[in-house]
This record gives sequence, C-alpha cells and structure tokens, in this order.
Amino acid sequence: MFRRCICALTALVALALPGLPQTAPPNVVFLQVTVSIEGESHPTDTEITVASVNEWGETEAFETTRQGVVQFPVKTGLHRLRVTGPEIEQYDDELLVDSNAMAAVAVQVRRKRPLQEGSAAVGLVPAVRLKIPRNAEKHYKKALEEMERQELAGARAHLLKAMEIYPEYDLAWNALATLELKTGRPDLARRHLEKAIALNNSYADACRKLAAILLSEHNYAEARFALERSLQAQPGDPWALSYLALVELLTGRAPEAVQHAQKVHTLAHSGYASAHLIAAQAMESLGRTQDAIAEYRLYLVEDPSGPNAARAREAWERLAAANQSQPPIRKNKSENKSEK
Repeated sequence: MFRRCICALTALVALALPGLPQTAPPNVVFLQVTVSIEGESHPTDTEITVASVNEWGETEAFETTRQGVVQFPVKTGLHRLRVTGPEIEQYDDELLVDSNAMAAVAVQVRRKRPLQEGSAAVGLVPAVRLKIPRNAEKHYKKALEEMERQELAGARAHLLKAMEIYPEYDLAWNALATLELKTGRPDLARRHLEKAIALNNSYADACRKLAAILLSEHNYAEARFALERSLQAQPGDPWALSYLALVELLTGRAPEAVQHAQKVHTLAHSGYASAHLIAAQAMESLGRTQDAIAEYRLYLVEDPSGPNAARAREAWERLAAANQSQPPIRKNKSENKSEK
C-alpha cells in the first residue's frame, strides 16, 4: 500500500515535466512585456529572454530579444514571468493574466553586480565571448531581431553566418537551439545546446534548456548532470533545484532529493510549492514519517487548491492516521464543491 501511494503521487508530479501541451488552451491572451534596467526609463537593449512559466518552471511561451519588448500568446490565469540574460540578474515574479484580448506589463531588472576583488569567478564574462568578431555579432543581433518578428528562416541564416565567422559563438549556438525548439526539432536543439555548453560550461540558460529536453525524454541520468551544471553557475535557481530533486527522487536518491527540495524552501519560491511534495515523498521512503507529514502540510498551506492538493491531503491523512498525532486539515471550499 505504501509503495502504491508513493508511486501514484510521484507519477502525478512527474506529469509536470516539459513537453508539448496535451490540449489547446481555452482562452488565449497576447501578453506584451516591456523590460528596462533598474534606474532607466527606456526599454533595455541588452540581450534578454522573457518567458512565461508554470508552477514547475515549464516554459509555456518565450522570446529572446535586444529590443526590450516582447509579445507572445499565453493562457489566462496565474503564471510566473521570468526574465534572464547574460548581463542581468534573473527576474521572477507572479503574473495574473485576465481575459482581456491584450495584456501589457512593464518590469525592471537589475544589472549583474561587478565582482569584488578576491570573490569567486561566478558572473565573469566567459572567455569565448571576449573574442567575438564584430561582423559575427552583427549577424547574431540581426538573427535575434528576425526571431522576434517570427521570421525564422532569416534568423537561421544569420545565426549560421555568425557561427561560420566565429564557430565558438556560444550565444549563437544557444539561439539556434531556441529556434529549433520553436520549430519542433528537439533533437537538433539538443545538439546545438551541447555545443554551446562545450564552449562555455557555465552557460546556465543552455544547461536548463538541455535539461528540459532530457526530462521530456525521461533521460534522467543526463538531465541530472545538466541540472547540476546549471546550479554550479546559478546555485539559487528554484527551477533547477526542484527538477534536480524530482530526478533524484525518481532515480532512488532520496537523501539528495530531500536536500535539494528543502533548499527551494529557503529561497523566494512562490509557484514552487511542489518541492514540498518531492521532499515529503523522499522522506516517506526514508522512514521519516513526521518530517513527511510536515512537508505535505506545507504544500497544502502554500497551494491548497493546487493540482496535487487532493493527493497530498490523502497522503497527509494516511500518515497522520497511522501516527495518530496530527489533527485533520480542513478542506477548502473548492475541494468540498468538487466532491459533491
């Protein structure tokens, strides 16, 4: 009985792995995001990637640009808005999209702070980016502009030209992988990402994209390696930590799963309540029943109407009844209505 309950809940959590949507969204809104650097009033001209992600960090829509403004379709409801780029600190915040035909939001991001003398080398400009020829960079920038206008054939031509001029152009390899993902060719995207990472092994964004592809293929061994490499570059990324914990749970590394899932809780982790489910299941497999009960309860407190709420409550009540040491959790109104 214990094994059946754990496997069922793990399978449900694993359904959030990246992949193609199963059904068409009932309501779609065009979201326009304008990004500026903190203290500046105009849209930034630095390279940024703006993405809408769900509670697991699964990318629902994204655009890469140097224009500071992106637009893409998203479903109505609650999302996380993520902005990343080589020159800025990662931005994450919740975003509620209503049923208007067009939604607009402006966000400000921070430039990466310069390193102090004697500090770790994290954040230094990779060596391969210090030697980019101007004509290669020109083609790369044109490619990003073409991608923003959804002119993918032109973007591909510019990227290939940029890499012909400078084969070590890690940013261009990553952009070409993004283009392949847009056109539904994950195998090609994977090869391009592997090339980008080989050129720059601290390229966190490329590592995350590669991990997402590997996770969708259930290739957990290689995904774990990509996630760990991503976290070496950006140790406080809740997306990578959550997925690493899930991979460790699915591959029988329960102690490591607990460690990484609980680290998510020490960060700003709105939208990542499912990390508590991973921690709970790992603790349960280790016989840490009281700790598992606490983690299930934390999930229900943080996301009482979440997709796994009913199963989390069932697991909590099963363990609590066995221990006869916890009061029942009151069900919220939405759950009561759904059971009638």
